[in-house]
Amino acid sequence: MEAKLSTLSQECLKTIDGALEGYRRDSTQLLAKYMEQQKKKEKLPDLAVATLNTWLQENFANPYPTKSQKMALVEATGLEMKQINQWFINARVRVWRPAVQMMMDEQTES
Repeated sequence: MEAKLSTLSQECLKTIDGALEGYRRDSTQLLAKYMEQQKKKEKLPDLAVATLNTWLQENFANPYPTKSQKMALVEATGLEMKQINQWFINARVRVWRPAVQMMMDEQTES
């Protein structure tokens, strides 16, 4: 009876060890995948950013490019439409809106 119990407990331990090893391997793979995704956040090419900034300056009164304008920017910059859209979202929040606010503040002071 004791021998059976010992054999059974050893089998259980092997099963648990196997499950834990699989968990460790899976968690390591998930962590590696997460780190790889984090590395993909790269800066846009300087020339592309310059082109987008030029467009934003030339269209300061209406910083919302049309679909055809976005397509032209995709061709001119080599970026994807998703990148163009995100760049404009960020630029309006980080550049355009503060500039408009500054202009409005200056007008109220005068």
